[in-house]
Amino acid sequence: MKATKRAEDTWNQKSGSGEDLALLYLALLRGAGLTAYPMKVVDREKGLFNTNYLSWYQLNDTVVILNTGGQDIVLDPAEKMCPFQLVHWRHSGAGGIRQQAKGIEPWATPLLPYSANNIVRRAELTLGADGQVTGKLKFAMTGQDALHWRQNALRVDEDTQKKTLTSGSGRRFPQAWRRTSRASRISTILTPI
Repeated sequence: MKATKRAEDTWNQKSGSGEDLALLYLALLRGAGLTAYPMKVVDREKGLFNTNYLSWYQLNDTVVILNTGGQDIVLDPAEKMCPFQLVHWRHSGAGGIRQQAKGIEPWATPLLPYSANNIVRRAELTLGADGQVTGKLKFAMTGQDALHWRQNALRVDEDTQKKTLTSGSGRRFPQAWRRTSRASRISTILTPI
């Protein structure tokens, strides 16, 4: 991979660092005539932004702020599988320095409301005469949980993904159900939305 100096380099290579991808997205928004600004943020998994510590080294990642209809929308284009208007939790409520029309200033990205993260669980189970439980568990997710499972699917194969989800779903049931479900046939269906 060649070193990128312009957004065009990232576009032509069809790859780049997270910074390169965020700046390419910013260039595309501006090229479309939209008002958008970059923001350097601290990855919340690594630390917190300290406005009294004047060092750019504390800023890890770049997000894009799209201003439309007088409202700022924070976007996370470098985060794989992250839908529009959703940012990874590491960049939600993250402090940093943003550009705007009148210059640069310290700013914090908004925290995601709890309502943006939903998990719907549905079980279609049958209890047999012998005490065996069979059926399906269905999970539909939005928000951070869905993003986690989509990104996890990029790192592991399908069988590992299913095994991880199935073993995790067993812990969500009372102890009596877990004992019977170990010997039972319960399939799990995951739908990250």
